[in-house]
Amino acid sequence: MRFPLGVIVLHWLTAALMAATAGVGLWAANASGLDRLTAFQLHKSLGLTLLLIVAVRLINRMAGGRRPPHAGWRGRLAGAAQTGLYVLMVAAPITGWAAASASPLPFPVAFWKWEAPRLPLDVGQAAYDRAADLHLGVLIALAILLSLHLAGALAARLSGGPGALFPMGLGRAPGRKP
Repeated sequence: MRFPLGVIVLHWLTAALMAATAGVGLWAANASGLDRLTAFQLHKSLGLTLLLIVAVRLINRMAGGRRPPHAGWRGRLAGAAQTGLYVLMVAAPITGWAAASASPLPFPVAFWKWEAPRLPLDVGQAAYDRAADLHLGVLIALAILLSLHLAGALAARLSGGPGALFPMGLGRAPGRKP
């Protein structure tokens, strides 16, 4: 069973935004001077955009935009992984926003051409370091869970089932001719 087109578009838009945000974050961490500032401001904008897209996905899921769970232990594992992915996809931008808000540097929390409000947190190097460490921990957990998500989708597909590839728009349903 293939997901509706809107769900597929949101899924791949999320994946693309996550990849772009991660790439820009790595650029920011390794850049210097004006390039570093530009990269971090772009990273913040991408992260807050990702938070909005994930919110739309969650609203869609609550409104019935999900398929029935698979049976057995694989279904329970897939459900747990999806829940974990959503928790981490919300936590990653929020912890990044927290780090930007706690930063002692006077730069705004960029959201494209606007300035997002700072979260009501302590400001200073120690507060920033705690929030940045939490952000990094969430990102590491998210990378691990995404790797497991991809491995599970591929394993299901290679074992003869539709896995997560066909329902999310990649490939043909088993038994369908071109």
